[in-house]
Amino acid sequence: MGYYYGTKKITEMSDREYAIFKKRREAFYIRRKFLLSVIATVLLILVLSLVIKGFASNASNLGKDQKCKYFKTIMIEYGKTLDDIAEEYYDPVYFDSVQSVKNEIMEVNHISQYSAMPGGYIIYVPYYSDIH
Repeated sequence: MGYYYGTKKITEMSDREYAIFKKRREAFYIRRKFLLSVIATVLLILVLSLVIKGFASNASNLGKDQKCKYFKTIMIEYGKTLDDIAEEYYDPVYFDSVQSVKNEIMEVNHISQYSAMPGGYIIYVPYYSDIH
């Protein structure tokens, strides 16, 4: 049992037919290798472009009206409560309620609800502003 070339076995081919068969088979493998390398290159480029796009900054997509979240330090004045500070920095566009601002201030500064906050105490407060 030999290889078939059309309807003839390789063992039944003449030298000329066998030479043509070898050249065609070699050309077939070269085309297949080239096609596989092109497909691999296209897939590699596609994956790399998706990875690069994933790592790209989305800052350019921000419009003029969008703002970034920042934190600033403030000193608590005597007689001022955490509720007063939360009301002052409450922005209805970015925070659900004054209580959410208060909760974030407490979380960032590691303050419990029952902590005493004397005047002169320095805390971090969240706010939204234009991109710097």
